[in-house]
Amino acid sequence: VEFNSRAQSMLCESKVLRFAFKETEPSLYISLHLPDRPLVARPLKPLMIPAKEMATLYTSAAFWLGLCVGVDQKKLIEIPVREYSDTWFGPNTISGELCYASKTNAYLLHEELAQKPHRAIIPVSIQNEGNQTLKIERMNIPVCFLNLYQAFDEHFYAESLLFVRESNSNAVKVDIEKKGTLHQIHRLVTPSRKKKDENFLFKTIEMLFA
Repeated sequence: VEFNSRAQSMLCESKVLRFAFKETEPSLYISLHLPDRPLVARPLKPLMIPAKEMATLYTSAAFWLGLCVGVDQKKLIEIPVREYSDTWFGPNTISGELCYASKTNAYLLHEELAQKPHRAIIPVSIQNEGNQTLKIERMNIPVCFLNLYQAFDEHFYAESLLFVRESNSNAVKVDIEKKGTLHQIHRLVTPSRKKKDENFLFKTIEMLFA
């Protein structure tokens, strides 16, 4: 594995970490995970969704590799395959969250997105029920709440996200749609890092789009 700078800092200057056990574990496993923070995807060109229209975008996220040992697969460390830069997403410096920054082509056709072995495809549907055009220059993708699956074609997919901008307000309903991905899914690879709660279901536009 070629470690990037973030991974190297995690692995110390010598790039070696020592783990002690009562007994030597005979097996080493590698697990795949989606990033441990939300991913802020910036389309290369802003996307406009007119009032009462809906679009599905396809983006992707690089894996974190988990190193595990033993039959119960104790996780020792996670190493990002790709280094993302940090970014703050929110309406101001007080209200918001620390995320990872990424650029995306925001393809409208699934076939246009290159399927790479170290990345998971994430379908994102945006339904604009408002009376004004919704301009998207950045979107906050809550990857921590998504399960990771492998399809029969051996490529990896996250669950589909659905953002619904409600009419006459800045509220956005967030949902995870399994029907968009599970028809081609072979097996669950890794469950989501976090479980949905009431705070996940409803957001303001400023917390999801910019």
